[in-house]
Amino acid sequence: MAKVTFIVGLCGSGKSTLVQEMQRAGPVKVFDDGFADSPAKRRELIENLRLGKECVVADIPYCLEGYRRCIELIIREELPDIEINWIWFENSLAKANQNVLKRQDGRDTEALLRINSRVSPQYTIPPGTEIRSIIT
Repeated sequence: MAKVTFIVGLCGSGKSTLVQEMQRAGPVKVFDDGFADSPAKRRELIENLRLGKECVVADIPYCLEGYRRCIELIIREELPDIEINWIWFENSLAKANQNVLKRQDGRDTEALLRINSRVSPQYTIPPGTEIRSIIT
């Protein structure tokens, strides 16, 4: 059965590493940076789920509750019975920023640090959910 898993965390929290682990475990369609603000990518997600594919979304805006509510409404409107899972990384600005500073992948480090500084104070994790630690 098709399902979508959202991986939520700050830049440098381990979202990409977890996505890579999931890809090694089996075929998954991955949606990452820029997904939250792309209607075309959301339509592509819905189509992949209709085809029975397992999908993974890793995008920082889902740290914010409003984005989470919105995407769940969009998905449930099209596919009311689809399984939606959420994986949460801890909201540790210090650990996430430490990892960002260690990166050597060509991304704009200063921009990622600014994003983390803006998002961290608003990052909410629903009570009672399992939280993954950020590995530094």
